[in-house]
Amino acid sequence: MVTPLSLFDLAEAFAKPGCPVCRLTKGNVEHYVYNLLFEGIIHPENHEAFRAGRGLCNAHAWLLTDFKGALLNTGIYYRGTISDLLKALDGPAASVARSGNAARRGLARLMGSDRPSSALADRLEPTGPCVACKVRATSEELYTRTIGEQIGDRRLAEPYRASEGVCLPHFRMALRHTQSAADERALVEIQRGIWEALIRELDEFKEMHDHRHTGEYMGEEGDSWLRALRAMAGEQGMFGVGEAE
Repeated sequence: MVTPLSLFDLAEAFAKPGCPVCRLTKGNVEHYVYNLLFEGIIHPENHEAFRAGRGLCNAHAWLLTDFKGALLNTGIYYRGTISDLLKALDGPAASVARSGNAARRGLARLMGSDRPSSALADRLEPTGPCVACKVRATSEELYTRTIGEQIGDRRLAEPYRASEGVCLPHFRMALRHTQSAADERALVEIQRGIWEALIRELDEFKEMHDHRHTGEYMGEEGDSWLRALRAMAGEQGMFGVGEAE
């Protein structure tokens, strides 16, 4: 649900470098992971959800290393996860995979498909999502919905227009939340202007690398390549492989 607070959070975040949705979402995820590690360690339901996801996804697992004093609690969470995996290895599927059926294995060899059953591999799959990814998805939904539904509000539109814009994945999400053709046009008009300005800076950046400008001072266009990367891909560590919405 869109709230006035989410609108003001976005307006403030637009004044800072990069995609505001990435910035706010990463902040929410980091806050959640911090609480999970420290205050949340005493709650059994947190351990259950953590184990169901087989720990955290790659991007969020490495986030755990950023918090001082979290080594012990990180180890406790992952001990439970590995314990569950060991039980899966010793479960019925594992027994079948180890023993199998001699006749079936012989037939498989004749057919050229002698390989272990996938049943055990299936047992090692997560039974729930990465808990940090759930927080990320909720935050992205809130902020992109706010942009899509409130783009007509000058308190949001004006900071947006003066910013670096939102990254491409979150722009697509915001477009899907617009409520009318007029809102879609307004959102596109703002983002188009931001991208056109970035193109001009990239052209200047390229020009400054010409030998005729050797020794000349490079202005704001100097980091345009980095802003372009960020604009297309989102902030570092925001999305996993194939996860950009």
